[in-house]
Amino acid sequence: VPSGKEHYGSIYTFYFWAAIPILIAVGVVQLCLRPIYIISSCDIFSDYLEEKKEKVMLPRAPSKSVSAFVAFGVLLLVLVIIFLYKQDLGIMDMLATPYGQEYVPQ
Repeated sequence: VPSGKEHYGSIYTFYFWAAIPILIAVGVVQLCLRPIYIISSCDIFSDYLEEKKEKVMLPRAPSKSVSAFVAFGVLLLVLVIIFLYKQDLGIMDMLATPYGQEYVPQ
């Protein structure tokens, strides 16, 4: 902790710099290694099916677009309600409470 400064800012700085290597590692795995693994495993499985001369009957794909639109609509509705009634819900008072003070609902 630098002398003469509050330790709160140093804690946030420490967590920020500790998270950067973790985020880089997760990004490399998710963007580079995971697709290679999935494509390779699918290729191995398709070679196995060709060797055994088996055919795979895939199930009929469900309509995902309808459920995605419903979930998006519900989420959007909830966000709009929260945005419109943020003062009545007390969200603005909660966010305006200074750090270190306890929020007391009114």
